[in-house]
Amino acid sequence: MINKIHQQDTSTTTKSILPSYVNVTITHGGLLNGSYDAWCINATTNLNGGSFNNASVYSSYGSIPTDILYTDLQTVASDHDPYLDKLQRINWLMNNVTEAANLVNNKYRYNNVDYTYGDVQLAIWKILGDPVDTTDSGTLGTYDTTHQKANDLIALAVTNGTDFVPVAGQDFGVIVKGFNLQPILLEVKTGGIGDFVWEDLNANGIQEANESGIDGATVTLLNESGAVIGTTTTGDNSKTTIIVEKGWYQFGPLLPNIT
Repeated sequence: MINKIHQQDTSTTTKSILPSYVNVTITHGGLLNGSYDAWCINATTNLNGGSFNNASVYSSYGSIPTDILYTDLQTVASDHDPYLDKLQRINWLMNNVTEAANLVNNKYRYNNVDYTYGDVQLAIWKILGDPVDTTDSGTLGTYDTTHQKANDLIALAVTNGTDFVPVAGQDFGVIVKGFNLQPILLEVKTGGIGDFVWEDLNANGIQEANESGIDGATVTLLNESGAVIGTTTTGDNSKTTIIVEKGWYQFGPLLPNIT
């Protein structure tokens, strides 16, 4: 539970200096305190600016209560899987299109095509099932009113993002829902815990050139109470192909406790 959320309906930038539909600052929210780029989830419900108390927070990959999800235009099944599949596609957009490296003249350039934040927001609405009218332009700024660019983004997200799972260091969609307010989707940067297990021949705590990593070792992650919250096995880093990294492990992507 977040005690205070500030929505700034400016459609410009946050501390990350990236264009988004809305900027959100969280205070009294523990590890989630900070400013975020965020996106509107439902096109038919007003998104009011201002400050609000007592917002609930949900992972875009976890269990989401039915009263948080829209059951009309966005068609949510009882098991929520179709909705979560749509959120995975949006997570792909956030990690491949709305990236700082793609920013050119305040637009996102992906595959040599420039997209505005309005194109991205329109694609998000349509991915979630909102049949947005071609004349609905009041809050999207400059965007392709034919919807072609939004539709192109949707096609990319469906092709590449249906089973997308971010890795440590990428963005992760976090849903924030204030009382009697529509939920919004924050872009939250993830972290990870990991390194190497190796044979420390000289017991100095530093892996040196002659100290090989150890594959097949079990690594256990504990919470602050000492309870096991994850296990993994060391091996080659599958995210790199240039060299073989023996003894590598990583827990992630990791977020603050948001449930």
